[in-house]
Amino acid sequence: MKVKDALKIGELASGKIVAGEKGIFRKIETVEVMEVPEVLNWATPGMLVLTTFYSIKDDPDKQIQVVKDLISIGAAGLVIKVGRFIDTLPEEMIAITNQHDFPIISLPKNISYINVLTPLYECLYKEKYFGQGRSENPLSKFGAMEIDSVQEALDVLSKMLNGSVYIEDNEGRLLYAAKNFTSDGWRKSTALFSLPTYQRYDEMLEEWTTKFSHTKNILFSIEGYRKQMIIPLTYKNRVFAVVHIHCINSLITDPVFQNHLEEVGNKLKDVLLKEQLYNQRKRLNDYEQMNGFLKGFDHLDQANEKNNVIIHFYSDSLNIPYSNPSLIDYEGLIRNKLMDFIEQLQIHKSQVFIFMKNRKFYALLTGIEENYSEMVQRWKNQIEAYNKLDPLRGLYVSISPYFGKGANLDTVVQSVTKIIEVGSNVKKGEYVYTYNEMGIYQFLLNLIDDPFAKQYALNFLAPLLEDKKNDLLKTLEVYLQENGNVSKSAEILFIHRRTMTYRLKKIEQLLNIDLNNSENRFILIFCLKIMKIA
Repeated sequence: MKVKDALKIGELASGKIVAGEKGIFRKIETVEVMEVPEVLNWATPGMLVLTTFYSIKDDPDKQIQVVKDLISIGAAGLVIKVGRFIDTLPEEMIAITNQHDFPIISLPKNISYINVLTPLYECLYKEKYFGQGRSENPLSKFGAMEIDSVQEALDVLSKMLNGSVYIEDNEGRLLYAAKNFTSDGWRKSTALFSLPTYQRYDEMLEEWTTKFSHTKNILFSIEGYRKQMIIPLTYKNRVFAVVHIHCINSLITDPVFQNHLEEVGNKLKDVLLKEQLYNQRKRLNDYEQMNGFLKGFDHLDQANEKNNVIIHFYSDSLNIPYSNPSLIDYEGLIRNKLMDFIEQLQIHKSQVFIFMKNRKFYALLTGIEENYSEMVQRWKNQIEAYNKLDPLRGLYVSISPYFGKGANLDTVVQSVTKIIEVGSNVKKGEYVYTYNEMGIYQFLLNLIDDPFAKQYALNFLAPLLEDKKNDLLKTLEVYLQENGNVSKSAEILFIHRRTMTYRLKKIEQLLNIDLNNSENRFILIFCLKIMKIA
């Protein structure tokens, strides 16, 4: 299908080309709605993108960059609801699209996306599978395919049906998703173990569980989104997961398609259970290899003597569900996700061992060839991009210094665990924490478990902690941060200078100290920081 053909289909026919008119012969491979403006992360060649530019409605430069990125990818075109959040297109954007024959279609603001998407999906599907004299159902060959992983299976299905496919456990947690996932009203995120955003999802899951006792699949629809077929994955007559498949209307009414859905469910169940078994065996093998490495740790050769590092991972998605017995190997899913993430970093290393301790996840990387600062920067860049693509992922890491033979690994693990606990409190907004970047906190870390240090700070500041409003403690923190500048501190706290002076005198009286004394200020800063990280 070309852009010129799409302009005759459904409510897209009410749109008009406002720029890049010579690009109407561009071929459309798929159609998607723009959720985030970082199109380089998700757009593909031949994609027709629909948007209102809502997230960047006040940023013309970003709008222009989106168009440039779509052109560089080889997208088919851009459909914009002009008048919804933007009234006009930047002149530079129009000039660029005319220069590159990249069509921009203006759509009336009252047109619903689903009324544009559904007929286009139908036509693309029919063109793909029946346009060359083929009459078989696309799922007919799926059962006989040699498929090595669940991810591969979902990607194959997604390509066959030109829609999202994903698997959730019986409590709605996401386990797997095809790479071309799009928000569908049921869920918005592909973060591991993330829950649906559908308001009554728990009630719906219970309803599905009841229906699965007498039906093989369920047709589910949410107004404004594509319909879904919900297929149960069962083991010994118990549902342990469900598959969501986006479908076009012509398939839903096709009895051949309905028959093949059961085969799809059986195939996915077999692949998933085999993968779970493989993950469990691999985990045992990895632990054996890691133990072998640690036994020979004191005999490392010169190349591996120093550049070893331990990474500690933290994310809500790394909390393994322990509530109910399940066939799902949640730990294996997490280990695979972390290993994929590490491999994408392309760090030159000898080995990677992922392990758990106290229900927390760590990775031991050995024989790293890069210098420490380059390695850390790779992590920062990768995690920032990873979290930006889907904020629900919320992945944080702490990185130990390089270490070699003679190091106590338990001590290193304890250190990176403390670093992430402290870093999340004192360096909010950051995703990567290292021992070297913690400043004075790298020394205070060693005092966290010292009861005397914590009790000393608590006793010293006790009179201020009795203030229920916390005004005096906050005043002291700002005053010390501003190096004793009363006027600047009052400005930051939005109070009058006389109020600031009164509070400082009150603090001096309660603590029985002179705030002008540099040694007293040092003690106060020490106590405040201990209280902050303890």
